[in-house]
Amino acid sequence: MACLKGMQADMLSNNKFNIIISVVAAIVIWGYVVLAVNPSTTKTLSNIPIEISGIDDLTNRGLVIASMDTETVTVVAEGTRSDIYEITPMEILAKIDVTGYPQGRNEISLTTTAPDKINIEDTRPEKLSVTIEKLYKDTKPVEVSYKGTMPSGMEPGNVEVLPKNIEIGGTKDAVERVNSVRVDVQVKDDGEAEEHAEVYPVAYDSLGKQVLGISFSQETVAVNFKLMYLKEVDLSVKTKGTPDTGLKVASVDAPNTIWLKSTDKNALNDLDKFISPEDLDVTGLNEKKEFVLKFNLPSGVYIAKSSSGIKATVDFEKDSFVGAASEDPNVSDGAVTTG
Repeated sequence: MACLKGMQADMLSNNKFNIIISVVAAIVIWGYVVLAVNPSTTKTLSNIPIEISGIDDLTNRGLVIASMDTETVTVVAEGTRSDIYEITPMEILAKIDVTGYPQGRNEISLTTTAPDKINIEDTRPEKLSVTIEKLYKDTKPVEVSYKGTMPSGMEPGNVEVLPKNIEIGGTKDAVERVNSVRVDVQVKDDGEAEEHAEVYPVAYDSLGKQVLGISFSQETVAVNFKLMYLKEVDLSVKTKGTPDTGLKVASVDAPNTIWLKSTDKNALNDLDKFISPEDLDVTGLNEKKEFVLKFNLPSGVYIAKSSSGIKATVDFEKDSFVGAASEDPNVSDGAVTTG
C-alpha cells in the first residue's frame, strides 16, 4: 500500500512539472512568433481627412467646389504587427485632384499614400462625388474683434487694418449669406496684447454663424493698434444761432459724459473738467433735429469706442416773447443745456 501511495505522489509531481514546462514552452513560442516571426496583420483607420489639389485650376476657370459627399475616408492598412501597431490616421494621406473637371457633378477617384512598409488594402469610399459650380465673388470690409481680457481701464486705438476690404469667393449661395468678415485678435490672459497681429479672416452670416466654403483674396489680415488709457469726462453742449421765427430752443438731449482715450495718461489728466463739442447751429430750424457731435480734441486724444458717434437732439417750442430776449438763460443764443 505504501508503495502505491509513493507511485501516486511521483505521478502528481511529474504532472506539475510537465504543466510548468508546457506553460514556459508556450510563452517562449509565442514570444518567438511575435518578436522574431512578426506576422502580418491589418488595422482599420477612420476619419482620415481628404486633401484637395487643383483648387487654383478651378479658380482660374471661374469655378469652385460646392459640395463633396464626404470629407473623410476609412482605410484598411496592412503590415507587420510591430509596424501596424504604431500607425495612426494622421500618417495616411488621402487626396483628390480636381484639375480639369467641369461644372456639375463629378465622380473623382481617391488616392491614398501610406508610410514605408505599410500597404493600403482597402479604401472606403474609393471615389468621391464632387459638385462644382460657378465661382461668385464679393468684397467685404474687415471687422476687428478682441478675444480675452483687455487690461483694466484700457482699449485699443489707432487701429489699422490691412487690407481694409477683402475679396471673398464661393458658391452663389455661400457668398450671398456672408454678412461680415471678421478677424479676432487674441488678448493674453495676463492682460497684455500684441500690437501687431496676422490673423486669419472668417466669414459670418447675419446670425453670427460661420459661413463655410468661403475663400479669401489673401490668407491673413494685418492688424496694428495701440493700447490706450480711458477717462470719462463731463460733457457740456451748447447751441448757437436763432431758430425759425416764433420758436426758441426748448431742450437739448445729450449724454452727460463722454469717454475719451489716449496712449498718454497725462494728456487725459490735463483735460478740463468739462469738454464741449462744436456749438450746435440751430439757425432757421423749426423742428426737432439730431446732431452728431463734433469735437476739437487735444493732440493724441480720441473718442473711445463706447462714445463713438455720440449725438444730441435739439427740440423747439413756441417763443411767447417773440422779438425779446429770452428770460431763460438756458435757451439763449449759445445756451448751455447739459453738463
